[in-house]
Amino acid sequence: MRNSKGFTLVELLATLAILAIIMGIAIPNVLSTLEKNRKTTYLEDAKKLAEYQKEKIISESVKLIEGVKPLDDDISEIILNNTWRPMMTVVGMTGFPAAEGAGNVLRAKTKCKISMRLPPTYDCKKAEEVICEILTKDKPFNSKITAESTHSGNGFASKNFSDKVKNSFNASSNKLFGKDFYCFGEGGSIPFISELGKEYPDCEILVTGILGPNTNAHCPNEALNIKYTESMTVALAHLINDYI
Repeated sequence: MRNSKGFTLVELLATLAILAIIMGIAIPNVLSTLEKNRKTTYLEDAKKLAEYQKEKIISESVKLIEGVKPLDDDISEIILNNTWRPMMTVVGMTGFPAAEGAGNVLRAKTKCKISMRLPPTYDCKKAEEVICEILTKDKPFNSKITAESTHSGNGFASKNFSDKVKNSFNASSNKLFGKDFYCFGEGGSIPFISELGKEYPDCEILVTGILGPNTNAHCPNEALNIKYTESMTVALAHLINDYI
């Protein structure tokens, strides 16, 4: 006799099979939607910051030579380039003779060192494989090209701060700078922060630095804005006091 309050084995298996099909369709769609939403959030954050900073993000960060322009006129695109997009820079090259003594001769070999900055959520080991494959795949004139990685590290993508941190920083920011507290990503080479995040997954990690007006970071005449540094130090002291 069938129990009216339950399922037969056949009905249960059929139900599970239907659920498996639904989940197989739904999960990829959900993940795809989440990924699109995440990218939309990054773009919206970049546009908010661009509106907030306007041209100051360029004029007060690095002094450009007259006539030199950024890669893009859209400030939000510049912000995205500096945070969520890979950027490659040639940092060294050997094998080229000095211009003063150079002649019309063939070089035996040339060695180039590049630095590739990755989006903070992209795995560095995977990036190594992809980059080395690209560099050695289509070799011009069947030349001999080798590629190797000397150092790599994963980036860090901070989770959303708690209201406790936000409220403390917002109060300090308004008092010291006259503006609301705002968070945004910054490209850099500090891979140990990612390791700290893995070691202490429940901790809130705040990574900040002094990059006030006209600091010329990583450029000639790099400087420290004393007033900005004092205000930032006070803000951090208030945060530590409030958080503890």
